[in-house]
Amino acid sequence: MADSTLIRGFSFGDVVGGAFGVFFRNFLMFVLIAAIVNAPLLLYVHYASPPTTQNAALAQGVLVFVIQLVCSALTAAMLVYSTAQTLRGRPRNVGATISNGFAVLFPAIGVSLVFGIGVALAALAAGVPAFVTGSPWLLVIPVVVALIVVTRWWVAVPAVVIEREGVFAAIGRSSELTKGSRWTVFGIILVFGVISWLVNFVVLKTVGPGYAQPADTTTFLIVDWVATAILSALSSALGGVAYFALRVDKEGLDIDQVASVFD
Repeated sequence: MADSTLIRGFSFGDVVGGAFGVFFRNFLMFVLIAAIVNAPLLLYVHYASPPTTQNAALAQGVLVFVIQLVCSALTAAMLVYSTAQTLRGRPRNVGATISNGFAVLFPAIGVSLVFGIGVALAALAAGVPAFVTGSPWLLVIPVVVALIVVTRWWVAVPAVVIEREGVFAAIGRSSELTKGSRWTVFGIILVFGVISWLVNFVVLKTVGPGYAQPADTTTFLIVDWVATAILSALSSALGGVAYFALRVDKEGLDIDQVASVFD
């Protein structure tokens, strides 16, 4: 039976409250999975040799982007499944969470890739007036455009996990579901962005290089790893709950109907 105490419809309070409810009910499993999946990214970022040439820096930047893309897509694909099971009041376990995540890994990576490229291209195109005129005030335009794209496509990965959509179908599905609710979606994204910034600021301020005396690379790695896992897990729960709330609100379905693909 679906857990109506976690989600009742689509609103800022329902999504944020429901996501935190899902997150804390699965805290150890969510953070453990996110920590393991994100380990390659953190280890590379912390221990890769600094680039010595511009080409090396570019190659390293591309590699970090690819690793981050895969880690983010896999974390979301796995945890959206357990978010669905939590909302349904069904049992969750690590094995099923991992297997369901890998089952949609490639389309989830594809969506994440299109997402990232689409946001970047939209921001670059919108930044042309600032480049041409040299006006720093016009730089706000690409930021706004990027946020619009992020808001439209925010639940594309959950659409892949739940509906088994292809890459572009999932992007379109997200645009369809968020239509009419994008200010609320934007508010949720903004709040999560502020939380992420605060967490990362505290980590850097307390144990990061340049702040800790002396800087302890191992301590910084561990703290950054845990913080990244927590934020990644919470982001996945937010996206999953938002997707379900949007479908419940727009289509009049209950959560068991939406998540019947897992039966």
